[in-house]
Amino acid sequence: MANRLKEVLPDIIQIGQTCGIPGRNIFENLATVRNAIMHYHIHPNEQAALISLDLDTIDHQYMYRVLERFNIPVVMLDTIRALYETAHSKISVNGYLTTPVKIEKGIRQGCPLSTILFAIIMEPCIRSIHDYVSSISTNKNLHTVRAYADDISFLIQDPNHIHPNKKFCLTTWKLQEQK
Repeated sequence: MANRLKEVLPDIIQIGQTCGIPGRNIFENLATVRNAIMHYHIHPNEQAALISLDLDTIDHQYMYRVLERFNIPVVMLDTIRALYETAHSKISVNGYLTTPVKIEKGIRQGCPLSTILFAIIMEPCIRSIHDYVSSISTNKNLHTVRAYADDISFLIQDPNHIHPNKKFCLTTWKLQEQK
């Protein structure tokens, strides 16, 4: 299933994500950040803010909605649901295991699907940030959004555009508007 999903990733993951996407790698992200740092080193009178986000808690219900919105085939979606809806964990306390605790958030580490799921699930957030950064930037070449799984970095040309109440992330993307 991971291999079949990986084939369509370049078609649905448009902006900045490099983790798990065939033909992309993390060095693209590093080069983008390096080029921006060099630009601001050469032009010390210009301002910018480098923002890094680590969004590692994904609600499973949100994950299902995003996968549906990206038209992941029902058979694959049902398999992913089965993997995540039956996930439980036990906690060891003083050598004794607790009763099973249902896992309702997060992506399984080490699973071949994990990087693919992160790429798809993070795309709405990345698009939202990209749209915002593009709307306030005058230098489009330097101010791009880069992501590796759930780690997102982007530059804002004017630090005054950082609004504490600006919701960049998963809740801002309108699922009904995406095709």
